[in-house]
Parts: sequence; C-alpha cells; structure tokens
Amino acid sequence: MLYLEYFRNNLSLQDEDNRVNEENGLVSGQSSKENRPTSSRIDFEVIQRNRLCVYQQILQSYEELKIHSKNLREEKEKILRC
Repeated sequence: MLYLEYFRNNLSLQDEDNRVNEENGLVSGQSSKENRPTSSRIDFEVIQRNRLCVYQQILQSYEELKIHSKNLREEKEKILRC
C-alpha cells in the first residue's frame, strides 16, 4: 500500500517537473543546442510516457478491484447473517 502512495506521489512530481521544464524552455545551465531533443531522446520520452500511462491504468484497475472486492465481502457477510 505504501508503494502505491509513493508511486502516485512520484508520478505527480514527475508531471510537475515536466510542466516546469516546458514552461521555462531551458533547464538552467543548458544552451539551446543542449536542449534540442534528439531522436533517441524523443523515443525515450515516448516510451516513458507510455510506461507511465500503463502504470496509471494498472493502479486504477487495482483500486477498482479493491473496491469491488470490498463490496463482495460486504454482500457475503449480509448473506451469511441471514
């Protein structure tokens, strides 16, 4: 459970860092040539974004299953009480 919270916080921080870098254009200390993305850098970013999307989908599915499991447990208890 703590891992999921850590992962969510990490994703949030990465998104925030990406927004700040995009807004500022250059990271401090870099020239415009250093900041120009190469094809391998673009490929890496695409793969990274896809990976983050998959992780988010997995976390969402996990949360939905957890809720569903809780509901099933509650219904089971209701049936067993009768």
